[in-house]
Amino acid sequence: MKEKIKKVAAPFRLLWGYYFDSKKFKKGSFEFNRNRLSIDNLRGKITFEYHAIEKGLIHDDLRLGFGVKRISELLRLLNIWKDRNIDTSDKRYQAGISVLERYIEVHEMNNFNVDNLKKQVISLKGETNIKVTAGEITLKKEDILSNARGDFYKFSYSRHSIRDFSNEKISLKKLEEAVTLAGNAPSACNRQSSKVYLIQDKDTIGETLKIQNGIQGMAKNISALLLVTADNQYFGSLNERNQSFIDGGIFTMNLLYSLTYYDIANCVLNADLNTKSETKIKKLFNVSNREDLIAFIAIGSYPDEFKVPVSTRDTTEDILKVVENR
Repeated sequence: MKEKIKKVAAPFRLLWGYYFDSKKFKKGSFEFNRNRLSIDNLRGKITFEYHAIEKGLIHDDLRLGFGVKRISELLRLLNIWKDRNIDTSDKRYQAGISVLERYIEVHEMNNFNVDNLKKQVISLKGETNIKVTAGEITLKKEDILSNARGDFYKFSYSRHSIRDFSNEKISLKKLEEAVTLAGNAPSACNRQSSKVYLIQDKDTIGETLKIQNGIQGMAKNISALLLVTADNQYFGSLNERNQSFIDGGIFTMNLLYSLTYYDIANCVLNADLNTKSETKIKKLFNVSNREDLIAFIAIGSYPDEFKVPVSTRDTTEDILKVVENR
């Protein structure tokens, strides 16, 4: 009798679990808290906006005056931060100003008028000492490849999301080796739910990136596109309703490291899609509806020299929270 009751109740418990998830997300998300942004909401949204500008700065064929809406929103957020007298030594705040300063510098070098923006940034900055450098940096292929075979510290810091690939094709054998290495990623009870789909057809890659809508014109010379998924058929308990995203995320990071180790340039792209777009992608890749989409990864060969965003990182103090004994 108890088992029968549990079976009948399971769908309702699952719905309650997702309702709990939705309440938690709604309470935390900066999208739902536009009029009462917390400090962490501001940190997340500022980073979201300034990183988009950083990515714009790495274009070889730079479109002067780009990102007007992003800049306007970033200025609004930075002003909210300042008006609330929040600590201006915070790296996210400082990176936001630093990116705007780099944007101004690049445009002035190209004789493009940004005087109005410059005035706003000077006013916003005030007496704040900006110690963070943000924007874009230029790297060399030879440095990336040498670090890929070095100690893990150098290797980890040498991995970057590459958005400009060379014309050289990636061999399937090398890709298979990278996927094999990525397979040592830990997973819940070693259930290994992750799958990798490979698309090499240029038209399908183009169609996919149009649906994904994240790399926005920076898909030149992509050799192939990977899609990482995680299969819900490997999970059972209602408490595991989000486990596919956890296992899939761990696998994806391991795959990014593995691709870098095998000298395959890569750029991870989000798979945050609405239901209509998710259905289209699953049809394109022939993915089962029981699989969750984790991430896309654009891959190709490294050019001899390329630009990447600085992508400022938080300090250990920002990340590590020591729980005191009671």
